[in-house]
Amino acid sequence: MSTKTKKQHYVPQLLLQHFENNERVCVFDSTRNLFRQNIDVKNEFARNYFYDKSGKIDPLLNTGIETPAAPFISRYVEQLKTNGVNPPVEILRFITNQLMRTPSALRQALGAIEAYSSSVIKQIGELHGFPEEITKNIKLEPKDPKAILAYITATSIIQWPLIEDLGQRLLINNTQIPFIISDHPVVQYNKYLQNCKNPAKTSLPARGLIIFLPISPKVTLCLFDQEVYRFKNRTQPTTEISTKEDVDILNSLQAMNREDSIIFSHESDESYVRCLCHKFKPNSLHTIQSRKAPIVLLRNGKNAADHFIWRVQTNIPKWISIVTVRKKAKENQDIYSHRLPEAVARQKIIMENFEKKWQEEAEKEGLVPK
Repeated sequence: MSTKTKKQHYVPQLLLQHFENNERVCVFDSTRNLFRQNIDVKNEFARNYFYDKSGKIDPLLNTGIETPAAPFISRYVEQLKTNGVNPPVEILRFITNQLMRTPSALRQALGAIEAYSSSVIKQIGELHGFPEEITKNIKLEPKDPKAILAYITATSIIQWPLIEDLGQRLLINNTQIPFIISDHPVVQYNKYLQNCKNPAKTSLPARGLIIFLPISPKVTLCLFDQEVYRFKNRTQPTTEISTKEDVDILNSLQAMNREDSIIFSHESDESYVRCLCHKFKPNSLHTIQSRKAPIVLLRNGKNAADHFIWRVQTNIPKWISIVTVRKKAKENQDIYSHRLPEAVARQKIIMENFEKKWQEEAEKEGLVPK
C-alpha cells in the first residue's frame, strides 16, 4: 500500500488547528468571492500533489520541519515563555521554510524568472533590430515548475542562520478583533528601511527585518532585529495589544500577503475579513521589478549587460504602536547593511555547494540538460 500523501499542505495543520472553533474554521476565498464555514482544516491550504507525486518532499517537511516545531508553537499559543531571548532553531527553520513553500512563493519565483528572461530577450532583440512586438511575445518557461517549487522549498530549510540573531516576542491580542491567517502567512517586512533605496532591504539579512506569523486568534509570533526595534514591556516575553488599530494593521499584512484565501475562527467576522480583502489586493505586499544596465563592449569584442531583479515592498504609512525604532538606530535609517556579514558569507558557500548537488540531481532526473 502506498504511503504517499495525495493532499499536501502548504500551510501545515499544526498552525491552522489553533484557529479552530469547535474543530472547524471559516474560509474566505477572495479570488472566487466565496465564504465557507464549518470547514475541516485537513482540507484547507492544501492541494493534490502540490509538491510532487514522488512522495519525497511532503514527508520531509512533516518530519523534519513541522513535527520539531509543533511543541514550540503550542507553547506560544498558550502564551508560555520559551528558554532564551532568541527563537529555537526549530522555529527559525519553520519560519524560513514556511516563507518559501506556498503557491505565493512559487508565483513570486516564477515571476522573477519571467522578469529576468523577458529583460534579456528584449535586449537581444534590440541588439539584432527586432521589433518589440516580436520579442515581447517570446516567453521562456521552466520545463517543470514543480522543480522550481522543490528547489525553493529545499533551499529555505538551510536559510535559517540568516535570522538566528533575531529576537522573539509574542503579541497578545486583547481586543475583540481576532487575528486572521492567510495562505501565505509569514510576513517578512522592513519598516526600518522603508525609505531606503537599496533593493536588498527586503532580504532576510537586512538590518531592520521584522517577521510576523499569526498562530491563533489571540497570539502572533514576532521575530525582530533587536538592534533596531524596541517593544513595549520589553523586559517581558509578551506584549499586549489593546487597540483595534494595531490588530487591523497586522491583519492587513495578512490580507496583502495572501494568494487567495484567509482563515478565521468565527462566521461573525465574515464582513470584517471581506472588507480587508476588498481594501487590500492579494500579493500586494511585495512586487517584482527588473532593470537592465546599458550594454558595454568587453575586451574580447563581445557585448555584455547586467540585468537586475528585485522585490519591492509596499510602504505601510501607519505602523503598530507597540514597537518603535531605537534612538541610536535612527541615525542610519536610510543606509542598507547586513546584520550578520559573517553568516551571509557562510551561507553563500553553503548555497554554492547545495546548488552543485541540486544540479547533479536535476540532471539525473532529466529536469535540466547535462
